[in-house]
Amino acid sequence: TIKNWKRYYMKPEKMLRPVFLALVALAAIVAAVEGQSTPPSAIGSPVMAYAKLTRSPGVKTSGGTGTATLTLPRPDKGNATLTVSLSGSMKNVTMVHLYSKNSTANPILYDVLPRTTSGKPVSLDPPVSFTGGFYFSVPITLDHIQMWSKDMNWLGFLYQLQLGEMYIKVRTVANPGGEIRGQLQCASNPCAWPMCGVTPTTHC
Repeated sequence: TIKNWKRYYMKPEKMLRPVFLALVALAAIVAAVEGQSTPPSAIGSPVMAYAKLTRSPGVKTSGGTGTATLTLPRPDKGNATLTVSLSGSMKNVTMVHLYSKNSTANPILYDVLPRTTSGKPVSLDPPVSFTGGFYFSVPITLDHIQMWSKDMNWLGFLYQLQLGEMYIKVRTVANPGGEIRGQLQCASNPCAWPMCGVTPTTHC
């Protein structure tokens, strides 16, 4: 009847408004993920990053090279790890650090080798020399991150990676500032934990 038709009739502008708002919200989410202007929400699957370690600027010679792999899952989905594989030959390795290239404060983000409980750089005693290969893997934990930067959290740590400022540095007696180093770069873009529901295949 005419009455029933009027009851269920909705003006076109009222029908389009919720659709428009939903599209605006979705566009904002996608833009935030793609733009990476701020740290992303902690939702999704692991972030993977890789580095190729080569001679540091200013170092004349080095017989060592290497690779590093950072596995950074969503904090409630598993443990983060950093694996470093060195090859060739190096003499008297003293420290391996994860550090921030452009930090104005403490550049060290994480002690990789040796591990310490002081929040201060500690050298291997005795230093390690190798020919052929040298492999090690360490867990990345939030309490250890905060030992170096007390205000750092997981999103801040990920943001350092997004900015391209996270490096691995291998120090030696001959080159205490770092004999070889490499920049950690994300394997995928955006460098973030995917947000639930943005794509059909993304689940929490």
